[in-house]
Amino acid sequence: VGAATQPGIGLPEPSARFYTAQLVTALGALHARGMLYLDLKLENVMLSARGDATLVDFGFVRCDVDVAGGQTVKRAGGTRCYLAPEAIGGQPVGAPCDWWALGVLLYELLVGYLPFGGESDKALGNAICNSRVRFPREERDEEADEEGGGGEEGGGGEEGGGAAAAPKPEHAPSAEEEDGGAA
Repeated sequence: VGAATQPGIGLPEPSARFYTAQLVTALGALHARGMLYLDLKLENVMLSARGDATLVDFGFVRCDVDVAGGQTVKRAGGTRCYLAPEAIGGQPVGAPCDWWALGVLLYELLVGYLPFGGESDKALGNAICNSRVRFPREERDEEADEEGGGGEEGGGGEEGGGAAAAPKPEHAPSAEEEDGGAA
């Protein structure tokens, strides 16, 4: 997936949706087995020969965690630009931090760059904890034109949800779907 994006150039929405659904399924499966991934980032997602998103690098995975009960653990590292605010603040982390990282990754897939930046670790942490995420104006305008007016789709999703809340991806989007044809 990482090679498919270039700075400032995101994937077509159907592709980003497909890969994100696969990652939701993978994270949900890990959480159901009492594991926190804690290092989700674009560099840790590889595409299989069939075109499926596959998680790699399980170095930060924490096992034997009561994910359903909301258990948290101390964080031992990770890639700062994907960390949730509680991890930046040195607080214990749990499954919501995996979902936060997935949101950062989805933004990166759609837009082609990360949602937060800073010239130092402190500035980046401040941006993550205090900034609002904004999509580039062109993306919003094009999306509103394609959907015939703009309002937001679906309900206000909360963090979490797990694999049970997401449909299982069955096929990679076709070229026609990526061009905005069939959905």
